[in-house]
Amino acid sequence: MFTRRLIPLMVLASLVATPLCANLEQQSTPFRLALKGFLKAPETMEKCPPFEVSFLGKSTQSDDEGYFTLILDDVDDVDALDVTEYYLFVGKTHLAFERRNTPVGELAAEGKHYLMFKMSKNIDDVWEVNRAELPAGSRTLPQNVLVITLNPAYVDRVEPWDFPLAENYISGPRIVLRDSIMTGLSREDRKKGRGTVDRASRKSILYGLDERAFQERVRPTRDPKHRNISIPG
Repeated sequence: MFTRRLIPLMVLASLVATPLCANLEQQSTPFRLALKGFLKAPETMEKCPPFEVSFLGKSTQSDDEGYFTLILDDVDDVDALDVTEYYLFVGKTHLAFERRNTPVGELAAEGKHYLMFKMSKNIDDVWEVNRAELPAGSRTLPQNVLVITLNPAYVDRVEPWDFPLAENYISGPRIVLRDSIMTGLSREDRKKGRGTVDRASRKSILYGLDERAFQERVRPTRDPKHRNISIPG
């Protein structure tokens, strides 16, 4: 009599516990390497609109607080990756392909303005930001380039991000945004919402749906209080 009641209860308990255990296991499983950065919203906005972000064949969107994280464990030769230096490119890009739709790199969009920076650690283990340029006549981006799909006119400044991160993180930049670029816009354009960072965000996401189809998408997640916990996101 007790056995008949006990078995269903044990099955139910197992079904309830399994997702919880799986979730705990996911949260406690460390990753080897990730890049984490921050887009700072303008003072006039409570939340940061999302933007497309990509690095080493992976792409994601920044969250409503401006944070983005890319897990790099399955990148080729991840253990040999230089974690003390990379490039930041802000602007529009196109993937370069070889046979069979295999992306082999990225190109700066022809005729479009861009911002590029070299992010590197100095001998004191402190990140530095220095302006960089593509070679004259070339649109080919460096291999280790973090791309933010955004009109560079909306960038107020780029700074090293001094948020304390665990050793398995590459520190991304802190990109401070402007809320609008109204200079030179007609009254009609302003009424249509042109020249605002919200519009720039929508264009970034729509562009990402098309251009990033050949890259691995990383689901944006919010780290509680942005602690250094090991949750892929």
